[in-house]
Amino acid sequence: MAATEDFRSRKIRIFRNGDVFAPGKKLVVSPRVYRNYEQFLHNISLELNLLNGAVRRVYTLDGRAVRGLADLCDGQSYVATGGEQFKHVAYRVLDDDAAVVAPAGTQPAPPPLHPRPRLLRRGPLTLAAAPPPAAAGGHGQQIFGPG
Repeated sequence: MAATEDFRSRKIRIFRNGDVFAPGKKLVVSPRVYRNYEQFLHNISLELNLLNGAVRRVYTLDGRAVRGLADLCDGQSYVATGGEQFKHVAYRVLDDDAAVVAPAGTQPAPPPLHPRPRLLRRGPLTLAAAPPPAAAGGHGQQIFGPG
């Protein structure tokens, strides 16, 4: 019988390789869901939608390759690649959505140039504010036609 440590779920955050603006995808890795490492890679491929195909490799933020589910640690962040080299950039690792943490030797990602605009909420449009229609006797002001 396997030890209870093998059945423990792990909460991780996974990023696309080189994507500094995305906050990453939170995943719960459980042996009940993922029987092997290949199933884990397949699910990440579906979740992240990489530009160059399926996820082939997973790395830690400092560039070490993850070889299996046993290498994943609870609360850590990882980078998924489609076979290309790992890119050492400042991923937006948010600790409880509080601060941006950059790996050693990199600078934090700059904020977006155009943040999402805030829309002002206005009340419903009513017809009460429209001017009253002209009287039927022709006493109103003519807009069209010879004057």
